[in-house]
Amino acid sequence: MALLFVGLAGVIENRSQQQLMKQLALEAEGLRNGFEMSRKDLELQMLTLASLLAENTRIQTLFSQGVKVLRQEGGGAGLDETAFWRHALHLYLDSRWQLMQSEYGLRQLQFHVSPGVTSFLRVHDPGSFGDQMSGIRPIIEDVLNDQQYRSGFETGRIYSGIRGVVPVWFNPPGKPREFIGVLEAGTSFDQQLLRLDQQYDAGFAVLLRRDHVEQQVWQQHQHRNGLQLPDTCSCYIEASSRPEIVEWLSQEIFPAYTDQTLQSALVKSATQTLHVMRFPLSDYAGLREQGQPVGSVWIWQDKSALVAGIQLDQLRNRVLLLLVYLVALGLLLRLLQLTRRRLQWRIDQAVAQQLATAQALEASEQRYENALGAINDGLWEADLHTGQLHWDQRCFSMLGYAETRALCVDDWYAQIHPDDLRYVQEVIQEHLLNHQPYRIEYRSRCADGGWLWLEGRGKVTQWHNDEPWIMTGTVTDISARKHAENELRRLSVTDSLTGLYNRRYFFKRLSALLSACQRNHRPVAVVMLDIDHFKQVNDQYGHACGDQVLCEVSVRIQSLLRQADVLARLGGEEFAILLADTETDGALELAERIRVAVSAQLIRIGEQKLTVTLSMGVSQVQRSDQSADAVMHRADSALYRAKHAGRNCVMTDSIQSESVQ
Repeated sequence: MALLFVGLAGVIENRSQQQLMKQLALEAEGLRNGFEMSRKDLELQMLTLASLLAENTRIQTLFSQGVKVLRQEGGGAGLDETAFWRHALHLYLDSRWQLMQSEYGLRQLQFHVSPGVTSFLRVHDPGSFGDQMSGIRPIIEDVLNDQQYRSGFETGRIYSGIRGVVPVWFNPPGKPREFIGVLEAGTSFDQQLLRLDQQYDAGFAVLLRRDHVEQQVWQQHQHRNGLQLPDTCSCYIEASSRPEIVEWLSQEIFPAYTDQTLQSALVKSATQTLHVMRFPLSDYAGLREQGQPVGSVWIWQDKSALVAGIQLDQLRNRVLLLLVYLVALGLLLRLLQLTRRRLQWRIDQAVAQQLATAQALEASEQRYENALGAINDGLWEADLHTGQLHWDQRCFSMLGYAETRALCVDDWYAQIHPDDLRYVQEVIQEHLLNHQPYRIEYRSRCADGGWLWLEGRGKVTQWHNDEPWIMTGTVTDISARKHAENELRRLSVTDSLTGLYNRRYFFKRLSALLSACQRNHRPVAVVMLDIDHFKQVNDQYGHACGDQVLCEVSVRIQSLLRQADVLARLGGEEFAILLADTETDGALELAERIRVAVSAQLIRIGEQKLTVTLSMGVSQVQRSDQSADAVMHRADSALYRAKHAGRNCVMTDSIQSESVQ
């Protein structure tokens, strides 16, 4: 609250300061306008005085005779006769010159002729004449060129001042009037500044640039253009209504003036607070050509009383704000005390309720953790906007990672088995369309490079502008279940004793190949075989030995088959072989190799060595076969003939190949 009151005091004082500066700016503009109006009046006065003299017939006659003789004598300063008429003109003007000096403050009175700008007579300095001022006095040049009245501020060879320049005409009897030259009347700013000082109770000064004065004025007359100040100012004080400006400029108490616009500022001197105003002063040529100002006008007023009054008002406001602050602080403290008691009661109630809620939440979280721990599921969350993926510790442990690490969604896709990746992407894409939770089974790469079967569940839990944002889910290790499923699948198609395919799988493959044979005209052969006198082995050596014989025969037959061939135990001592892309001759050749290989090597059972022979029947799948039973019936018939032919031989349904041990 203290800062609020301090800020309020600052705002009030800043507003007061802004109003003061606005008032000073308006005053500065008014004083500038007053100076300009007074300058225009002074220019008009100089034009009036010059016009009165230019219309004097005696002056016209003397000036005309002098100019005529000057041109006859070659121009410039002229010779003796020109000097005569110049002197005559000066004598005639002397009394009028004295009067105009005393009554109107006239400082220059000068006659000029062409060509160029040639001084014919300086009434204020009669000894200086005949000098050429082309390029020095633009206002004279312009009147000589077009004979139009002109006025303005300009610096000449001797003085700077306000000029009124008029053409001088001569009216000879019975002839048209003749243009002779121009008459110039000039004065300084001294009288003007004194009148303005009295009118506005403010100091006025006109400062000229030193380089301008030294370029325009003859060196011997430069001291007439005011007081030259030190190099820090680089200026002349052409005129001033008060003397203190000299000391202030020497002490450099004013800020630099560089922007050539109306400048208004408060400046503190040793004893006063001054309102200082400055604006550029342009001469006749500068106004005509928008050139650089030749100096500046300074105005200053004592604002000590005004500033002191504002400071007193500010002090009063500060004291008043302090009292208001203290009262408000007391009321606020009392209100805070009452509010604190009420809030404390509410806080106690809220804390008790929050404590109960926290305990319930903690118990709920513990139950959730216990449930997750029991099922050993891993939790994950994916930011689909940034691509960041967060796994909990169970996810990393499940895949064999000892430590957690930062992941992104692409890392997860990179760990999925290539055979499962497309399926996973399709399921997730479908979920984003129908917004239904998904469930997928896939393999993920473990830390050791192996593959682990996982079951993933998830859904988008947060949406932003109909776009998925946050997806959350779980993963479960289903490798044991997958292993059990694979084992059940294997047991359903294999013989438990020999590990060969069973009768069910054999007929399933035979039916598939029968369809392929009919579509693509691929040859398929079936070989049925039976172990000769197997019942005697069981009766003589026992069923365990019989099982050993079955297993050993299975191994020997399997070693002679191609990877694509299917060997199955149909039951008891009966086996079948399914040969894809095989003609009858190839099947007979293979069957013969099997028969020879099995009978050629004894089977050791304990201390006994047995010779085992096979009876085999071969059948070729025909395009006319409608079912697997037809093929198997022909193969079984061939096997039957092989047994009746003495066993240990191979028979077909049309061709017999026999070899007796």
